[in-house]
Amino acid sequence: MGDDARFGRTWARRAPNPFQLWIVVACTLTGLVGVLPLSVERTGAVDRELPHALATLWYVGLLVAGGVGLVAALLPATTVTRVARALRVERVSLALLGGQLSGYGGALLAVAPRTPIGALLVALAIASVWRFHQIRGELRTLRVVVTAIVENDDRPRSPPRDAD
Repeated sequence: MGDDARFGRTWARRAPNPFQLWIVVACTLTGLVGVLPLSVERTGAVDRELPHALATLWYVGLLVAGGVGLVAALLPATTVTRVARALRVERVSLALLGGQLSGYGGALLAVAPRTPIGALLVALAIASVWRFHQIRGELRTLRVVVTAIVENDDRPRSPPRDAD
């Protein structure tokens, strides 16, 4: 159990938000389909509007951001250290995803302001940034709670050993 064993507690974070989890799954699958060489001709807006190199970069970015998000959701979070690690990995995923979505969504809105998908992508980017900041608060709260537990730990301790 590591450092948390002395607290006599097992820590667990709440389950990932299903909406956020499905967005991450969708981004991972979209990136995977875009990166894999398929014999089917893709007719999506990304492939129509972007040069091949930029479209590939878009798909790779979605794949990486979604993959990191899936890793964050699957990380075991039973101790304070593991909860903090899972939250930090989730933040990385959200930063990557927010960048990808805002970049392409903003470009779509600049080129074609009446494109509804551009507004959707920007809205998802804003949601990613929002969750990013929520996690910052959760990490801060976790740090405060752990500090309070350590400072109030009044169990008897064995005296330090003398160095021989």
